[in-house]
Amino acid sequence: MTTKTPTEHKLSPTALKARAVDARQRLEAERPRHWLIDAGFRSVQLLTESGAGMLAGAIAFRFFMFLVPAVFVLVMGLGLGADLSNASVEDVAKQAGIAGVASTAIRSGADASTTTQWVTLGIAVYALFSGSRNLLKALWVSHLLLWKVGVRRIPRATVGTLALIGILAATLFVLRLVNAVKGISFAGWLVGLILYTTVPAALWFWASLRVFPRAPDATWRDLWLGAVVFGVGVEALQLATVLWLAKSIESKSTTYGAIGAALSLLLWAYLLGRLVTTVIALNAAVWRSNRRKAGVEQLEVET
Repeated sequence: MTTKTPTEHKLSPTALKARAVDARQRLEAERPRHWLIDAGFRSVQLLTESGAGMLAGAIAFRFFMFLVPAVFVLVMGLGLGADLSNASVEDVAKQAGIAGVASTAIRSGADASTTTQWVTLGIAVYALFSGSRNLLKALWVSHLLLWKVGVRRIPRATVGTLALIGILAATLFVLRLVNAVKGISFAGWLVGLILYTTVPAALWFWASLRVFPRAPDATWRDLWLGAVVFGVGVEALQLATVLWLAKSIESKSTTYGAIGAALSLLLWAYLLGRLVTTVIALNAAVWRSNRRKAGVEQLEVET
């Protein structure tokens, strides 16, 4: 009996392309009967038409400019708190969920004088507010472009800016809670995993429903799927942070200094931007798909 070599098992590029075309044609044929397939095609189309890569880059840069002062605020605040409690600054940071990302800054902040720490903290608080406002604008514009609902001004921009800072604080609280319960038992680890998936999903669902612009007749039925995808995506990014980002920042900081760490953070922020634009497009696509389905059902009833 003859055995095939590994090269004989491999498909040629032409065969792979033919299979991809065939799979797309099959999905296109099923598209009218399945709203999820239709929403998938529509979301890809929206991402292509709106220049999702550029939107993700804009969100990534503004998230980075939001994250840096936020880390400084936490680092300087934690540094002062650790000095008062005679605890390790890095241990306090780990409990707050910023281990790895802020460890270098914590060391430099801890070595500074108390006056320098307070001055830097004041500047960082102002930069945090400014960065949060710019991040809110980037998210708002991305929703406008992907939903295609026209130009609208941000109502109560100051409230939204403070809400973003509050969301960051809530995320850090959830991280601390997850770190506390996951080491207890497998059940604790499972609870932590569920918390870190459901809390971001719930926050995004609320923001999509109450804060960001959308079609006037879009309801929670059009937004729940995007919230689920966002929650799962955030959990995946958290795993990437634990398994990859911390090591990457440590190695690149040693080799390239602060620029290497900044590049790693920007890459992570770009992945977050991609996740955000994908979720926004998915919400808009589900809404369009549901409208098409409702139109078809209405037509069938009338006939």
